[in-house]
Amino acid sequence: MLTYAENKYNASFKYAGYIAKNGLEPEQLKAYPASGSRDDGCFTVTGTDDGYKDNYVSVYSEDLFASYVLSGIQELVSETKIKVVAGTATLSLSVIPDDGSAFDGTTLF
Repeated sequence: MLTYAENKYNASFKYAGYIAKNGLEPEQLKAYPASGSRDDGCFTVTGTDDGYKDNYVSVYSEDLFASYVLSGIQELVSETKIKVVAGTATLSLSVIPDDGSAFDGTTLF
């Protein structure tokens, strides 16, 4: 599983934990970049019927994303003290909608 991530991202990672497949969870490996530390956050490689999937990009883009959101909001309300809490989520889209008619009405844009 570690080799999967290293090959996919052409980077070195360190082992941080492992959960064997059981009745409640699929097989999972926790890892972090070899150039960083476990305290910077770990990502998960999960075993699937088709191989593996991971959340590396979500975990390691979260700080960058939060910083981006904060700077945009600060431009709008520069005189006000604010705290921004932002995060990333995984989406499963087979096709990205190109207009509002494809949404179910619960999404604002």
